[in-house]
Amino acid sequence: AAGLVGYLLRDRGPERFMELLRRFDPARPDESLRAVLGQSPAALEKGWHGTFQAAAPGGVLRFVRLSVAYLRPYRGQVAEILLYIAIAVAFTNILARSSQWLFDRALPGPGRAGDGTFLAQLMAGLVAALVVMFVTSLRGERLQAHVAESVLRDMRLRSFALLQRMHPAFFQTMPSGDILSRMTSDLAAIQYALTGALAQGLQLMLTLVVAVLTVFWLNWQLAILAVAGMPLFFVTTRWLGPAAARAGYARQQHLADATGTLQENLAAQPVVKAFGLERHMVDAYTGRLDTLFRSSMRLTFLSSLFGVAANGIASAIQLTVLGVGGWLILEGSLTVGTLVAFSALLGQIIGPVQSISGIMQALQQASGAMDRVDQLLRLQPAIADRPDARPAPRLSREVRFDHVGFSYLPGQPVLRDLSLVIPAGARVAIVGPSGCGKSTMLSLISRFHDPDQGRVTLDGVDLRDLTLASVRGQTGVVFQDNFLFDNAIRENIRLGSPGASDAAVEAAARAAEIHEMITEMPEGYDTTVGERGSRLSGGQRQRVAIARAILRDPAILLLDEATSALDPSTEAAINETLARLAHGRTTITVTHRLTGAATADRIIVMDRGAVVESGTHDQLLAHGGLYARLWREQGGHAAVAGASYAGAEAARLHDVPVFAGLDGSLLAALAQRLSRERYHADDVIITEGERGDRLYIIRHGEVEVVMTGPSGQQRQVATLHEGDHFGEIALLYDVPRTATIRARGPVELYGLGRAEFDALLAAVPGLRATLEGVMNQRVRASVVS
Repeated sequence: AAGLVGYLLRDRGPERFMELLRRFDPARPDESLRAVLGQSPAALEKGWHGTFQAAAPGGVLRFVRLSVAYLRPYRGQVAEILLYIAIAVAFTNILARSSQWLFDRALPGPGRAGDGTFLAQLMAGLVAALVVMFVTSLRGERLQAHVAESVLRDMRLRSFALLQRMHPAFFQTMPSGDILSRMTSDLAAIQYALTGALAQGLQLMLTLVVAVLTVFWLNWQLAILAVAGMPLFFVTTRWLGPAAARAGYARQQHLADATGTLQENLAAQPVVKAFGLERHMVDAYTGRLDTLFRSSMRLTFLSSLFGVAANGIASAIQLTVLGVGGWLILEGSLTVGTLVAFSALLGQIIGPVQSISGIMQALQQASGAMDRVDQLLRLQPAIADRPDARPAPRLSREVRFDHVGFSYLPGQPVLRDLSLVIPAGARVAIVGPSGCGKSTMLSLISRFHDPDQGRVTLDGVDLRDLTLASVRGQTGVVFQDNFLFDNAIRENIRLGSPGASDAAVEAAARAAEIHEMITEMPEGYDTTVGERGSRLSGGQRQRVAIARAILRDPAILLLDEATSALDPSTEAAINETLARLAHGRTTITVTHRLTGAATADRIIVMDRGAVVESGTHDQLLAHGGLYARLWREQGGHAAVAGASYAGAEAARLHDVPVFAGLDGSLLAALAQRLSRERYHADDVIITEGERGDRLYIIRHGEVEVVMTGPSGQQRQVATLHEGDHFGEIALLYDVPRTATIRARGPVELYGLGRAEFDALLAAVPGLRATLEGVMNQRVRASVVS
């Protein structure tokens, strides 16, 4: 059963296999799968990717068989190429035979005079044949290049088009470096084999066969001697071929690993620089290159053995034929012309034998590359239209989750028997702890995944019964990290609706409140945004992404942590824009910042893959459940000290004693100026004697205060907890740090710079006295201890 499943998966993919299971149990194909294999569809797909990665190479014969399949659309041109190859082989054979006619008929010899007329006819015929061969060879070379490049173009296009149809989970399990390697270096190896090695190999083999037949016609005794060593060549090929094929496949895999490491490193440069990982990265890449070096050396060594074996066999054949042929001439049973012709034809046997090693090496390398590209081209998208899928009308009633279950890994469900109705036109926020399934719900609505159990419906119709284009065509998505192409702003927005006019693009930009910013740029809408939008700020990138989504005019607007990576002021501005644009659309927002969810028509609270609460902000706070607890943890008070500011950070600052007397507006302003810093256990936060320029407030964790005594020994004088502050002495009196502060465990701090600190002292009368009082208490405590 497992072998049959592996075969079906490798050739058909998970989605096709699930279709087979539906024939046994249409209502619950996943249960049928568990009954057969004890695995979920997610585990099935993971195993399928394993078979995809581990498929063994098939060698030269498989390369030829696969090449024939890809060459089939060009069979007329291939037939013409074969004709030209046959003409070239015939010419070389006739040219070799002509030496016999020259010595035995045209030139004078023992007992006969020369024949000038025959010599002239012979040379005229050879010249005419040379012209024909020259013209047809040029035509054949051009056709070979045209066919090979056409096949490579088809492969590239098919691979690229296939990748566009693959579902997002595929790119999470398939390394991008491996995909790039298949579409670059693997295709380059195939290109060389198709343009040179394969055609040259065919010509050499045909030359060899014709030459062998001709030498048998000339003298069967010498021919037997000439071909007696040929089986040794094929035995050597049979012996070395599989090992070389495996080595070629391994080299391509290791090259893909090295390419993937390089690509990942380029994308991770900010992390590499921030954590000083340069040496570590070089060591890791060195390991990849060492593995690639060893596999390349093994492939080169195995392939070179072909040349050694071929040269040995060819030399032995040539020596044997020369010796025996000379003896036959002395015996009078062989003419000089026949031996000369035989020797020339023997070169057409030895030449292919000697050249075949290089051809085999190229084909062995190309066989591994062809296997890897063919694996990619045989993939079937796991998320695809059913044969009877129909277009989805624009949403008018509801989006429904009907007893939905889903998991990425077997035994680890993300959604559990989820049932939920989202009315059309509603503004819904989905909140909950990390990992509870919030973003997964959006992925199911967009049909990036299909549920393992149950169904997701639009107006009562299962998404799997609707075409992908019509489902995704009425959804607009704004992610936390939106990808912008290295193109003009105008074209990045136009991707929401590729046929949109410039006026429509600008209207979408106005709606996203980014039109003024764009027009102030030197090139306006034609400004190039850089790789991944690197020339724009985070807020600008988000607004371009919002404009792109609005241009699509979606019935369903999906916001997946769309503002969580932005600073509070930018987040608030974009939230206002999104709230205005959501009018008349079904808007589903996934967020972990509850202040952004408080104004939704309905808030859905998730925990461990299930809906645990649902209602408005006020209803959920009154209920006192998970939402209320999360709201308190984020400090989300509706009013702080009489001010209507709902910022979570301002509410949390209100609970810090040193800021308890500030009004809401000051807290709001302060919250936007504070930075956050995180430290690990035993990290030194500030060092005694250094210049101080920041005040710190402990948000989470504990720190210890260490001072140097008169004898030079360090001693701990205090432990500070959540809500305590330190560093104020250096700021109040502009003196060096008076103590060392070390984290006792994971610590998160608020940091306030000198300029903001001075402004705070000026704005809050009595705050300086409060800070000095705390400072004096600590000094007295340190003296006592």
